[in-house]
Amino acid sequence: MPNAQIVDRKSLVREMFIHYRAGEYADALGLVEQHGDLLSDDVERDWYRTVLRARAGDRAGSMRVLRTALDRGAWFDESMLQDSDFDQLREDPDFKNLYSRSVALKQQAAAQARPELQLLVPGTPAPAGGYPLLVALHGNSSNAVLTAHEWAGATARGWLVAAPQSSQVGRRHGLFVWNDSNLATLELKAQLAAIERSQPVDPTRVVFGGFSLGAFQAALMVLQRQAASQGFVMVSPGMPTPEPLVEAARNIDPRSVRGYVLLGGDDAPQAIENARRLVTALNDIGIRTQLDELPGLGHEYPNVFETTLEGALEFVLQR
Repeated sequence: MPNAQIVDRKSLVREMFIHYRAGEYADALGLVEQHGDLLSDDVERDWYRTVLRARAGDRAGSMRVLRTALDRGAWFDESMLQDSDFDQLREDPDFKNLYSRSVALKQQAAAQARPELQLLVPGTPAPAGGYPLLVALHGNSSNAVLTAHEWAGATARGWLVAAPQSSQVGRRHGLFVWNDSNLATLELKAQLAAIERSQPVDPTRVVFGGFSLGAFQAALMVLQRQAASQGFVMVSPGMPTPEPLVEAARNIDPRSVRGYVLLGGDDAPQAIENARRLVTALNDIGIRTQLDELPGLGHEYPNVFETTLEGALEFVLQR
């Protein structure tokens, strides 16, 4: 793909990894240096610069970029810094010091992290019954800002879009996860109550959505009746097993909710199998659940997500 076709983060990362897998580390680094403003944030850019400089043999440059990132308060999970990308730096005293600093910064961030919320309000006045509410959960190693951007198209159709952010820190600074589902449920219930206090919400039009493990948590909130909701939208669902969702579904009125599952045909085989099993089981129980499988899509949002989301929300609210 010519560099002229690098127009967004997805295309940049895809081209960068083509060079990375081919061992063309200098070329991959050149793309990051040229198009780094397309990445999620400075932390992501500095991470790729750190990795690619190390792979290209620029040990001093790699540690210089890492040190600058840590000086700004960024950090990276131990598993990232233990990767084979850094084998040539492993025994360097300076690298060991940077590793220890990063671990300490992560521990500090974990202790200070609190749930946060991005709220996107439609530009039109609320209907008499209140806004329809779409609660969109980020995937693991993502955040509310990135997620609000993906789901923002619903506001043009009058939806109030809420993107909660977990307090559980992820693999690097600025990214969060839903690994503790019980904690996630408590935080989401509190955030939903806060939304309903601050905005006029139509209780007959509340939908939970999410990406990857966020999709699993969104469906869990609905099927366990942790929140009053008419259904869920799962994008590239990630889950060890669909059984917790199926078990919860057996205990509710199947006519009370609907589900929509968007699945990439190029997602991981286990993810595809789990999603198909879930959709089959829910429909067998009587919960109308639509599976939309897109060929060529990996574990990611489709480029046409805004259009897809419109149809998904219409399906979920049908009765």
